[in-house]
Amino acid sequence: MITIPLVEGIPIVEQEPEGMTLKESKKFIFKVYMCLLFQLSIFLTGVVLSRFYNISSFYISDLGRSLLGLSLFFTLIPIFVTCCCDSYFTKFPLNYILLIFFTLGTSYLISTSSSFIKGDTVLLAIGITTIDTILMTLVGLMSFWEIYISYLNQFLMVLFISVISLGIINIFTMSSYLQLLIAGLGSVLFSGFIIYDTKLITDRSYKVYKKEDFIIASINIYLDIINLFLYILQCLSLSNDSN
Repeated sequence: MITIPLVEGIPIVEQEPEGMTLKESKKFIFKVYMCLLFQLSIFLTGVVLSRFYNISSFYISDLGRSLLGLSLFFTLIPIFVTCCCDSYFTKFPLNYILLIFFTLGTSYLISTSSSFIKGDTVLLAIGITTIDTILMTLVGLMSFWEIYISYLNQFLMVLFISVISLGIINIFTMSSYLQLLIAGLGSVLFSGFIIYDTKLITDRSYKVYKKEDFIIASINIYLDIINLFLYILQCLSLSNDSN
């Protein structure tokens, strides 16, 4: 089984945004993590319900397949809108509508795939992802990363290229051991992205985001977390299959 990670991040406006004041920065961070809390609540609800109620038979029904196509459509709309006109992510209420569409779409897609995994693997993956996310967020908040942030960026870029390259190779080799290696590297990659994106969001000196970009920032962190979950889930599944 080959997992292609969801797109990491949403493109940000090209011009350098003006720096935020301390008050604006605090308000921006609050909005980002409130949006992220909403996204993760929907995501966890879908994954846990699909696991406890064993509704995998629903997903392969005609209605389930129709909803799957609709979810894919909902997921692609924000990406398409961003490519055409990313300013829509800063306009109320369209930014919240796009956020809801994207969250519902990705949640249903991942719930569908995780419902076919046996045992308590999904719940274990949720637990590991939660702990990893909390730890990486705390690391990202530490001030010493200001010195190493450029090195972290380079490391993540090399790791990202490595994961993609190994994934392409494994299309032809179909090796479960290579896929396990890819899943492990992917887990490290998106753990690093959580640190990196947390630093960019919480440290206003980087001037990456404008105060209106809280939806974009929230989606970036959300994508880091769900990709981390997918790779951890794949690691656990492959490990169970090999035993």
